[in-house]
Amino acid sequence: MSLDLTNPFIITEEFFFLDTNEGYRGTITYDPTKGLFLSLKDLPLSYQHSSIKIMTCILDGDPYSGTLVNIIPQTSVFSGNRDGLTRTNSFVVDLVFFGKRFSGEKELLFNKVRFVYSNFREWLNKPNISIPYTERDKIVTINKLPPIKGNLDDIFDFQIDIETWGSFPKESFDILLKQGVTFTIISKKGKLSISKYLQMNKIVKYFFMFLQGRYVSEENIFCEDQDNCSSSVELVQFYRRTIIPKKLEQNEKFKHAYNVFKFEKSLQKWIGKYNEMPDFFDRFFENMMKDIQSPIDRFENLYQTILSYQNYKFPSTIRPKEEYTTFFNLIQNKLESEEDKQFVERFRSLVNLFSPRQQMDKVFAQMDYLKVKKDRDSYVNNVIELRNRIEHATENISPTLLADASRMEYNLNSLISGLILFEIEYDKL
Repeated sequence: MSLDLTNPFIITEEFFFLDTNEGYRGTITYDPTKGLFLSLKDLPLSYQHSSIKIMTCILDGDPYSGTLVNIIPQTSVFSGNRDGLTRTNSFVVDLVFFGKRFSGEKELLFNKVRFVYSNFREWLNKPNISIPYTERDKIVTINKLPPIKGNLDDIFDFQIDIETWGSFPKESFDILLKQGVTFTIISKKGKLSISKYLQMNKIVKYFFMFLQGRYVSEENIFCEDQDNCSSSVELVQFYRRTIIPKKLEQNEKFKHAYNVFKFEKSLQKWIGKYNEMPDFFDRFFENMMKDIQSPIDRFENLYQTILSYQNYKFPSTIRPKEEYTTFFNLIQNKLESEEDKQFVERFRSLVNLFSPRQQMDKVFAQMDYLKVKKDRDSYVNNVIELRNRIEHATENISPTLLADASRMEYNLNSLISGLILFEIEYDKL
C-alpha cells in the first residue's frame, strides 16, 4: 500500500489490541504538518492514559493488514447528551507497517532495511542518464551503475543502488524519468529491532544532508526479515514535528569531492562523532529543518549548539586551581582597602568558571581562519554582544537587531559546518 504523504487523508477501519485481540472501530487521520493520529471510541479505562506499543488493523483493501507501532495518548474527549456519553481517545502514531499484522515486538526484527531517497540523486555526482544529441534526434541512454558497498560500524554494513524508473503520462509522447538512491542498512549481527535501523538511518541522513546541501527525506522504507530477500514489509515513519524541506547552505568543499574510499571513511567518522556528540548534531540539523521564522530564535539555537559542542569537546568549565588562584589574587592585589579585599574573598569559591566568552574562544580557536587571537576576539565579541542585546531587548525588536541576528546566523552556520569537517578530519582522510 502506497500512501501519498503530501496530502491529508482519513481512513476508518477496525483496530485490534494484541493483548486481548479485541477490535475497536477507529479512525486514523493524517496531516502533513502534524503527523498521524488515531481516534478510538469507548476504550477500556486501562488504555486511556497509557502508551500502546503495538496495535494491528485491517485497512481498506483485499483485505490489507497493517501494524501500528509506538502509539502515544494525547487527549480524551466526551460527547453526547444526558441519555448517553461517548468517550473518544486520541493517540499520536509514530510508525505503521503496511502489509503485515505482527503478533508482538519479537517479530519487529529484521536482517536489512532499505531506505529509498527519490529526491537525492546528485550526491555521488554519478548520473546514470546521458542524452547525446544527433543531427536529427535526441537519444536517451540509461546506464546501469554497479552498487556501492561498504561498512558503517561494528554492527551494520551498507549498500547503495542508483535506480531509474519512468512513466508515460496520458495523452503525451513524453516519458518522465526519475532517478533515485536506495540506501540499504544490513545487519552483521542477525536480526535487529527496527529502532536500531531507524536510528542509524537518522545519522546517515544527516550526513547526506550535509553532503548534498539540502533537506532529504525517505520516500519509501522496506524492511526485510529473510536473508533471501523474498519477504519484505513497507514501513512509514510519521514525523510529529514540522519539517519544511528547504535548501541548506552548500558545503562545496565536501559535496563534489566524492570517491568510494573517502565516502566510506568520512561516513564512518561521521557516525563515530555523532555517537560522541549526539546533542550537538541533533541541535544543528533540527535547527535547519524546523520551520523557525525568527532569525533571533535561529541565532539562539545555533548559539546553544556551539555551547553543546563546547561541553563535549572541553567538558570542564572550571579553571585549573593554580590558574584560578593566580587570577583571583591578581584581582585582590588591585584593591587598596583591606575591607574590599575581605569582601571579594567571600566570592573566591563561587566564580571559578569559564565565561561564555572564554568557552566560545576555545571552540573558535580550532578554525584556521580564526587562529589569530585578534580576529578571534573580534568574532567572539560580536557573538556575545549580539546575544546580550537580544537578552535586554524590549518587546519591540528593532529591524537592526533582526538584520544583525540574520547575518550572525549565517556566520554561525558556516562556522558549525567547519567544526563538523574539522571533527571528521575530512582533510586527512
